[in-house]
Amino acid sequence: MSAQIAPAQLSEPNHPRNTLFTCLACHVAFPTSDRQRAHYRTDWHKYNLKRKIANLTPLNAEQFAQKVLAQQAAGLEEQERQGLIYECAVCRKSYYSENAFNNHVQSRKHKEMEQMEDEDQQSTMSIEEKIAQVQTIREQPRGDDASLECLFCHQAYSDFDTNLTHMTRDHGFFLPDTEYLADPQGLIRYLSAKIRDDHLCLYCNGRGKAWKSLDAVRAHMVDVGHCKMAYDETEDPDQLLKYYDFGDLSSEPVMKTTNVDQEIVLPNGTQIGHRRLWYQYRQRTRPEAPVSDETQVSTRIDPSLPRRERRHLAITSGQEQSEQAKQGIREAKIRQRFQDSMSIKHNMTNTLRARNQNPI
Repeated sequence: MSAQIAPAQLSEPNHPRNTLFTCLACHVAFPTSDRQRAHYRTDWHKYNLKRKIANLTPLNAEQFAQKVLAQQAAGLEEQERQGLIYECAVCRKSYYSENAFNNHVQSRKHKEMEQMEDEDQQSTMSIEEKIAQVQTIREQPRGDDASLECLFCHQAYSDFDTNLTHMTRDHGFFLPDTEYLADPQGLIRYLSAKIRDDHLCLYCNGRGKAWKSLDAVRAHMVDVGHCKMAYDETEDPDQLLKYYDFGDLSSEPVMKTTNVDQEIVLPNGTQIGHRRLWYQYRQRTRPEAPVSDETQVSTRIDPSLPRRERRHLAITSGQEQSEQAKQGIREAKIRQRFQDSMSIKHNMTNTLRARNQNPI
């Protein structure tokens, strides 16, 4: 009788059914079709579909939620890593990814730098001792005689000549015009006061950067090669004249000048002219020989003669051509030959050549 009732119940449309709507990919069932369709749109269902294609067992809702949380945590960690900067203190380099930093640490160059760093640390004690010695020298009060101390380092000597030799040999310093220098020690004291008190570079002499300490101005002079005096208009002449004696220069003979001819007459009688008159001094004029009235011959130039012949007559005054005229003619011929050769070369290089239309 039950077999007869079941078909009747299925054929009745208003009869309630106890059926479930299942998902074969996730192995779950839903009481209504709406919930089933909503499930099909979830990431859980899509993920299980991919696992089904790969012949893998599906994940339940709890396992999928754990997997999502783990993925989110990994994403946050990756974002945090992207903002990190990995620095190598040994090589003094920066890296923006962990892989690049690890590759650098394993490189041969980094290992060599680490080895050199270890060697430097071993010699740190000796370096610290040297620094302590330098600090001790710096802290010592300055002596009364500044001419016995080097202008460019912390060396001090017992005599002035040794100190000057040290500055010349090690720093390239020299005193200009030593033949007129009357007080070299006083000049060194003057330069030392400029360096120590005013912190001025001897060569820049206030024209460059202002330095705030003695060590800074000394390092500047040594680094850029300014271990020399500014022996020019920037130096105060009144200060330099205290140490130089140019009195012997007044006994030298004064050269005479002539404003009319713009010439200078030296003590030995030699005349020196202005450079703008050089073309006049280079002239070699032929001295005129005295001619008596009886032998003087007047020359008339026939206007019917060619111009070249008239020029020769004018030069020679009707007599035999002079050597100077012959030399001028030879030079004119040489110049003409040179111009002809240059014209031929110019024509050969610049003349357009017609292309042969019918080559054989």
